[in-house]
Amino acid sequence: MTSPCPLLIVYSSLASAHGLKSCPIRDRVVVAKLVAKPLNLGIIQVYAPISDSEDVEVEKFNEEIEKAKDYVKSQDIMMVIGYLNAKLGMKE
Repeated sequence: MTSPCPLLIVYSSLASAHGLKSCPIRDRVVVAKLVAKPLNLGIIQVYAPISDSEDVEVEKFNEEIEKAKDYVKSQDIMMVIGYLNAKLGMKE
């Protein structure tokens, strides 16, 4: 299965030497962890399905986010970044 939206986290060897590690959850969610002081940083990079997507796809995406959150310790700083596609307003 090819990914419709492959996510990559590009970082230097210096960042890798300082403990940056990444872990792909699925094709729409990647987690990166950085050892830092005073707190470590967990970055969740996402590519959300469009708001017109089927409910099954949206539920799958939400499950992937929940799984990604499990990779970040509760005492770490968590950032969720990426393309969070949404449409605002009333349904037609």
